[in-house]
Amino acid sequence: MNAINKRSFLRNVFTLAGGTAISQGAVVLASPVLTRLYTPEVFGSFGVFVSLVMVFACVATLCYEFAIPLPEDENHALAICGLSMGIALFYTLLLSILILVFDADIARLAGVPQLERYLWLLPVGVLGIGLYQPLYYWSVRKARYATLSQTRITQSLVMQVIQIAAYAAGLVGLLAGYVSSRYAGISSLLRAFPSWRTFRAAITVSALTKQARTHRRFPLWSAPGTLLNTVGVEVPMLAFSALFSPHAAGLYALTHRVLSLPVVLIGNAVADIFFSDAAEAHREGRLGILVGDMLNQLLWLGLPAAAALMLIGPTLFTVVFGQAWTQAGELAIYASPWLFMALLASPISRVFWVVNKQRELFLLQLLQLTTGVSAIAAGIYLRFDFLQTFAFFAAAYFLFYLFYLWCSLRAATARIASSIAYGLRVGVITILISVLPYKLLLPRLPLQGLWHQLLAIGLCVLLTLLCYAVLSVTNRQQTRQRGARHADSVQKAGSHRD
Repeated sequence: MNAINKRSFLRNVFTLAGGTAISQGAVVLASPVLTRLYTPEVFGSFGVFVSLVMVFACVATLCYEFAIPLPEDENHALAICGLSMGIALFYTLLLSILILVFDADIARLAGVPQLERYLWLLPVGVLGIGLYQPLYYWSVRKARYATLSQTRITQSLVMQVIQIAAYAAGLVGLLAGYVSSRYAGISSLLRAFPSWRTFRAAITVSALTKQARTHRRFPLWSAPGTLLNTVGVEVPMLAFSALFSPHAAGLYALTHRVLSLPVVLIGNAVADIFFSDAAEAHREGRLGILVGDMLNQLLWLGLPAAAALMLIGPTLFTVVFGQAWTQAGELAIYASPWLFMALLASPISRVFWVVNKQRELFLLQLLQLTTGVSAIAAGIYLRFDFLQTFAFFAAAYFLFYLFYLWCSLRAATARIASSIAYGLRVGVITILISVLPYKLLLPRLPLQGLWHQLLAIGLCVLLTLLCYAVLSVTNRQQTRQRGARHADSVQKAGSHRD
């Protein structure tokens, strides 16, 4: 990317990430309140419900919405929107019948029989997601990133306000807040959508059939792959609840909720904007350069934060969320490397759509599910306790995402050796400026108890910010050097032509 395009790319990333930051900031600020209003067992039941919604919702549109940014003709994109919404409505009707018949069996298999009476809310939440997603990708197509940021903020605020206000209702309060939030951003997206007359003219039977056939790779490969990916992400929650207890699932739910913040905050914003720009970059033969630059940005943004969470996980969770959640901080130590690798791999995996390799992506997503299930099954077979099983699972997922990242870079024909060298440089700087000073200074901190914990957290935060400052300077220097080398090569090429 040239300097102007890079500035535009980063501006769009931070626009989307800014909205996500505020929305996730609301989640973080509300979490210490919620963890004192609801027990880990209630959080576990809520986490199982959210996992079920995500599993059922991920294929509610058969992934046709991912094709919305691709056509050049706007009417074709509108037809895909209509196709996605129509599939979501029909899918939700079938799901409602399924829940009506098998609600007790689903709740029992998930290990939370108390959910049976509330499972009718599941298709309501799925429908909200199924309608939101096509509108979301229409806004991605039109580069309305500010609108998307606003919807994320609205969704988060609605959920947190309802969950706190309805705490006396117990589990129902958490469920009501979540389901309501799935509809909260739709009205804002509709204001940026074409008029009903324009939309209706674009969704004729012939147009829907043509677009369904043109983009059939999405339901054939992306939908099963997305289902496998979502099940792979949600299987820990469902398995820990069914095999251990809702209490264990609640600890995992909070850990994943907090630690996945960088993935949601940075990774999703990068992925959406990358997907919007990658098709053009692929046509111009610079996809590998785009992916390499994006990976470097993710490396220096994610590694210091992951290191900090490994250093102060139990202390941070005890101080912020209460004594009942200390073990969740222990889970954070094992989860940080895995989620850091997910931050790197997940956005870049969009390259498989760009280069039309949905089949390869499907196989990788199948491998993800197999990895997660096998790791948990191995832990049970070896009679590990919950913490040991989780550590084994987190290590397996770290290795999977490392392989996932390597495959994505190969698909983009990116310079893997250059990215490895940059990652090692970031790692060395993080260790020298953040990790080692913290380890050396921690035993010398005065005071005991809560004040010692607060000082430890403050020290880690200061060292991490210092690390980011150094990385920012080195990153700017490297960018200027690359720009100078590029200008020299262009000048030399011009001299040879003359």
